[in-house]
Amino acid sequence: MRTALSGITDSVSQITLMTQQMASAAEEQSHVAEDISRQICRIAELSEHSTQQAGQGAQIAAELQHMADALHGLAERFNR
Repeated sequence: MRTALSGITDSVSQITLMTQQMASAAEEQSHVAEDISRQICRIAELSEHSTQQAGQGAQIAAELQHMADALHGLAERFNR
């Protein structure tokens, strides 16, 4: 009888230890998932900022092209 109870006690101890390990692993995974989520949000913010800057760059390039065309037109007048 004592051997059976000792075996049950050992089994319960092992189950308790495994449960604690699983809880610890689940908590660690939760932290990693939260960190990944924060990083994805930061990437989205940086992507939006890059998109805005690219749009501004395109607008500036268009304005420069317009100025270059105007200057070219003026230069053409003087060459006539």
